Amino acid sequence: MDLEVSHIQTDVTDLTLDQTSLTLAPGATADAIVKLVPSAEGTVSGEVSFQANDPEQRSVVIPLTEILVEGGLPVAVTVAESNLSLGDIDITRTGSGVLTIRNDGKGPLLISSIESDLSGVSFSMTVLGLQPGSTQTVTVTVGPNAEGAFNGTINVLSNDSNQALLSIPFLGTGIVISVDPRVDFDGPTVIDFGDFLRGQIR
Repeated sequence: MDLEVSHIQTDVTDLTLDQTSLTLAPGATADAIVKLVPSAEGTVSGEVSFQANDPEQRSVVIPLTEILVEGGLPVAVTVAESNLSLGDIDITRTGSGVLTIRNDGKGPLLISSIESDLSGVSFSMTVLGLQPGSTQTVTVTVGPNAEGAFNGTINVLSNDSNQALLSIPFLGTGIVISVDPRVDFDGPTVIDFGDFLRGQIR
């Protein structure tokens, strides 16, 4: 005879069941999925019950082991550098600096993006995860395209609920390094063996 199970229910508000009844052939088994979606911190307890056509056990009550619901562990993103100075950079080259990012919280920190409001800025990484107490250095590279001072902001986006956006100002100066034409005869701004040969021909 088939086993008829009905009125599968629970007295726990945050608990859901994927089905409220099922039929089992002799010797068969089936799973009923119980899902807990807590709406608040605290202890969850209760029971799941159902009715059956078993003449020896019409009603079954299954108590739930107490479940402790805790809030997410806090994270705290910090950067050792309050600002970043890249100094003088030849406009034909690139300059770099380092940001030291640290997780001072108790939960895993996820950096979802590192970006800048200034063009020509790149980063050694833009997405990373940090366990509590750990640090990671990120190299910031800038290639100025003009002579003169420049400044911008580096924005670090994370899952820190108190500081989802952390901004670090940075600055530097693009400079032109002149080349002595008496030495760099072929003009690529690089002194090489060919320049010395040309310098000896008069």
